[in-house]
Amino acid sequence: MPKNIPIKAAVKKLDNSDLIKTGFWVGQVFMLIATMLGVYLASQEGMSQAMTFNDINNLTDNYHLRRSLKDELSDNLDKLDKTIDYLRQGHSYHAEKDRPKFDTYIWQAMRFSPRTMETPAPILTGVRRFHNEVDDLLMRLDKRYLGRNVVIERLDALSVQTKEHTLAYIKADLAQIRDVLSQHNVDADQLLSYQAK
Repeated sequence: MPKNIPIKAAVKKLDNSDLIKTGFWVGQVFMLIATMLGVYLASQEGMSQAMTFNDINNLTDNYHLRRSLKDELSDNLDKLDKTIDYLRQGHSYHAEKDRPKFDTYIWQAMRFSPRTMETPAPILTGVRRFHNEVDDLLMRLDKRYLGRNVVIERLDALSVQTKEHTLAYIKADLAQIRDVLSQHNVDADQLLSYQAK
């Protein structure tokens, strides 16, 4: 069993001679500074990595959203071109049976996506105008407000404009996002093919 050492005797045995030396205090100050600097640098690096990860996630989400919108718009342009060919062949047009079924799932779903407002305005404006003008022109044809040739001409011009401007803009935007992601070793197209399996 250990002996109980009186407090005064224990205090006398402690060596406090380093406390009065300048070197001890200088060493403690440097240790404190090094600790604070290390914590600061580590937190800065952690914050930087977290922000980079968040940016990559946002870009990946934007890429998938815009890629889906591009595919939907391409499909709709194909349907519009078939409708134009149908009208050029002289067929009568009745909205109830001849109206093309345009896909709007992605376009409608974008209303609820926080990434929609990160989409460049030329894309959103171009797709909105495409849907509005097609609906308007086909309605005018069905109600005989405009003649077939005028509607065909305007639909054809809309198709060309949408392909050359909106669709081309989306493709260029997707290529730019792909380049940024590839700088961070992320292949967005590979992610898409992996998710499809």
